[in-house]
Amino acid sequence: MPKKFIDLIESDYLKKSIQKYKEVLPTCQIVDEPESDEGKKVIAAFIAGYAKLRDWSSNKDHRKAVSDALEPFLKTETIDKEHITKQDKLSSEPIISSQAKNNQ
Repeated sequence: MPKKFIDLIESDYLKKSIQKYKEVLPTCQIVDEPESDEGKKVIAAFIAGYAKLRDWSSNKDHRKAVSDALEPFLKTETIDKEHITKQDKLSSEPIISSQAKNNQ
């Protein structure tokens, strides 16, 4: 983490925490209200995501806990096949910038 960024942090506790764990946990998320229900969900999902990345889930219960913590933050989308086909056709056409068109 850049020293310039760390120097901008006002909280001495947060500065010390980042300095201490920067070699171990190369990612972080700041939670405005960590004691709130939403803050606790964010923290649980963050840790669950890290556990999944590191493949720390060693049994069925651990894997379920990781999935349960991540579930509220996962997005599911319905894909419109007609829209994708139209987009694919558009993306396969060459893209010419307006400046290149003017030079032709």
